[in-house]
Amino acid sequence: MGNTHSGSTFTRTTSAIDSFVTELGPDVVYEKSIGNSRFLKTVKCKHRNGHLVIKIFIKPDPGLSLRNYTRRLKLDKEALIDIPNVYNYQGFAETEKAGYIIRQWIASNLYDRISTIEKKWIAFQLLNALRDARNRNISHGDIKSENILVTSWNWVYVTDFASYKPAYLPLDDPSDFSFYFDTSGRRTCYVAPERFYTQDTNPEISAKKSKLAQEETLGKRDGKVTESMDCFSAGCVIAELFLEGAPLFTLSQLYKYREGEFNVDAQLSAIEDVSIRNLIKQMIHLEPSNRPTFDTLLHTSRGNVFPEAFYSFLHNYVSTINDIAPSSYANTPAPATPSGSTVSVQTARPSVAGPSAATDSESRPNDSDHRLERLWEDYESIEPYLAPEADETAMEVNVEYVSTVSAQYKPLQDVIPVEVHIPNRDSRLKPLGGRFSALEDGPALIILALLTANIRNCRLPSSKVRTLDVFLALSRHLTDEAKLDRMVPYIVDLLHDDSALVRSAALRTLLQVLVLVSVITPSNVAIFSEYIIPNIKHLIQDPEVSVRCTYAQCIVQLADTAVRYLEMGQALKAHGAFNLAAEGHDHDNAHYEHARAAKPYSGSSICASHGSI
Repeated sequence: MGNTHSGSTFTRTTSAIDSFVTELGPDVVYEKSIGNSRFLKTVKCKHRNGHLVIKIFIKPDPGLSLRNYTRRLKLDKEALIDIPNVYNYQGFAETEKAGYIIRQWIASNLYDRISTIEKKWIAFQLLNALRDARNRNISHGDIKSENILVTSWNWVYVTDFASYKPAYLPLDDPSDFSFYFDTSGRRTCYVAPERFYTQDTNPEISAKKSKLAQEETLGKRDGKVTESMDCFSAGCVIAELFLEGAPLFTLSQLYKYREGEFNVDAQLSAIEDVSIRNLIKQMIHLEPSNRPTFDTLLHTSRGNVFPEAFYSFLHNYVSTINDIAPSSYANTPAPATPSGSTVSVQTARPSVAGPSAATDSESRPNDSDHRLERLWEDYESIEPYLAPEADETAMEVNVEYVSTVSAQYKPLQDVIPVEVHIPNRDSRLKPLGGRFSALEDGPALIILALLTANIRNCRLPSSKVRTLDVFLALSRHLTDEAKLDRMVPYIVDLLHDDSALVRSAALRTLLQVLVLVSVITPSNVAIFSEYIIPNIKHLIQDPEVSVRCTYAQCIVQLADTAVRYLEMGQALKAHGAFNLAAEGHDHDNAHYEHARAAKPYSGSSICASHGSI
């Protein structure tokens, strides 16, 4: 399976992949193939509780036994089961035709999902997972972006530990690399250079490989994957993450790098963060002894590469959020194999797949409700870690209500500012350093991702209303761009909720968030005309009187806010930024401070009748 078979010897003609899946019983139904690996055929299957990923090793000989590999994989599973950022194989089966390794399906891996500040959060979790695995004497052996799974709230699971794959590969035969490691077909190489050997320079490894090839017993290792080897691979993954998906090495480039003929400085220079650049350079050092351990990397990166909040609070807290409720798989019988055994699919973590049982009542809280309730209850404790250096003092603001109606008539006094109802927290919105927006993305995006990943799946109106409160409290820790791009779409979605209470709360929250924004980017110039207005106009005819009343109270301030956004958009056009955006230029990292010139804006316009906010 791993060390004695290669692409050159694997010549067995295989039948359709779905015919192998049928061996696992009627509860497992083939859906589609994933990837094009010749070593392990990977398929996505339907189970009665959700989707599974099954990797199939098709035996070249029906008499071949995989007992040694199964025993090793089970030992790895037991050793890694309590590590928060690891999700290894959960089930194993063997028949005369094939061997099967099984885990839960997670929709996104790191190759699919690369974004802004969460890059550091993802890299931090990756290093934590690999450090904890090494503390249990487990190496991964095949770290690559496809094996780093990411949930919708950016929680990382390192999966597909590959103790069954060879530790060393022949330098003069790239077919073995393609067979075992190039599952994506991209020719991207994450394998440490010292894992490639030649008969002249590494006679001991060559002799051991030859001896293993002559033995009939499978499962013996050709060598041990060291921490420095995994460190190199992890460095390549982190580099790809910060290079917007561009791989650091192809196979031919790694060969040149191994010989000292290829320099990565030009590629790494595209990473603006110097601390991340230096971290990657340490991890991919050509000399294995000069690469730091994962524990050393985490220790030296504390407070500089990675924010202190990652260490002191966020990582432990988010891991407990994930464990609020066990998955439905844990209480469900597993499908039977042809030999009468069962495919055990224990999935207490992650609880991200699998529909709720049909018997559940719509009125009962689900996992998402529990997570959102927990975040609402804990927010007072979470907030200090979002901006610990910020000034938390509430500012006294002179109220200057500006409207198109008479100043003597102030219909918004019961709507704006929206009172935030969170346990043990002041209901007033307080600026940080005189601002209601962050200057750059910070740890608040991690909490926002948790909220937005769960709000569409929760059932209880109370959970949705409380999440809207957390949205408002969190908004002052987010950039204006994050508010509009990452928060507003989820608030708008709640304008169509079945509950009138939720619709009214969503409208008030939407207005408050839009008022808090003082700078827009070219991509949001037409947000009112193309997005906000089309999505709120149905409330005019809402069947509930309370929703129509809320809409009537908000309409004037919505109009005033729309005018302000229009003026900011015109300022952008005057400076030429809008035309650049239309041509597809990236303005994600730009600050359009000149948009403020459209109309001076301060916190005073947030409040209609309160002396402070």
